[in-house]
Amino acid sequence: MTIGVPFDPRAGEAAVDDASLELRKLGLVDRLAMSHDLKDWGELVVPDPGLADGNSLLVMTARLRDAVSFACAEDYVPIVYATDRAVLLGGLAGARDVFGHVGLLFVGEQQGAGDVDGSSDGHAAGAELELALGVASETAPQPLRELLPLVRPKRLAILGPSRGGELSERGFAVAAAAAAAVAAGAPSAADSATARPAERRVYSRDFGRWWLHLDLGVLVSGGTSVSGVLAGGELSWTELAGLAGSALKVRGCCGLSLVVCDPQLDSERTTARATVEFVDRLATQLR
Repeated sequence: MTIGVPFDPRAGEAAVDDASLELRKLGLVDRLAMSHDLKDWGELVVPDPGLADGNSLLVMTARLRDAVSFACAEDYVPIVYATDRAVLLGGLAGARDVFGHVGLLFVGEQQGAGDVDGSSDGHAAGAELELALGVASETAPQPLRELLPLVRPKRLAILGPSRGGELSERGFAVAAAAAAAVAAGAPSAADSATARPAERRVYSRDFGRWWLHLDLGVLVSGGTSVSGVLAGGELSWTELAGLAGSALKVRGCCGLSLVVCDPQLDSERTTARATVEFVDRLATQLR
């Protein structure tokens, strides 16, 4: 199931909430419908941060939670795409409603803990991962704190630019499989990161349910795929596709969230078109 989330907590000229609409215009949903049993939720109705009463982050999270919960209950794998990282919270909450606690494979740059703004603009201030773990500041709105934690530390695995050298040494496929196995609840995935036979054992087991989060907006260099290199200079689009595809060989992925490129940084829509191609290929491996 495709779920677009046109949400950006920045109101006015700074808002970039049309990223999900751009992917739709460029044929993302139509491409997926051609080769998959696709249900399209459409674009989530979210409040304008500059106009809505109350906290827009809370409203968006609640509505996305409902959409993802419906998708999982109907045996669809939700594909959530948006510009803002905060969609991670609604995705995990909806999956947890159906499957209980799920694991998380987070592919992107960990920005570090930040203060969660409890005001009407609802900005999570780059602290989505910390919130998911239950590390929330006292300024977080009470309804949001009541959702936490959404993932347990032992079922969180992070792959990002800062670990690019390590990934290169160990091999993208092996490292991605090991990380996905950790998120899926493997009792020990250490050997799967060093040996091909162990990698095959990881692929053949079903440890549990896990969520895949890909932060393309952070990773793609300069907001464009012209160079085909991620911000850390470590991965190309092809390598990223290989990494995600290898992770998806581990059973139990119950949903995918994509943080996509700001259209204002992609005037020729080069990255947006590459994203459509990327998701189309990735969708064939979701199960």
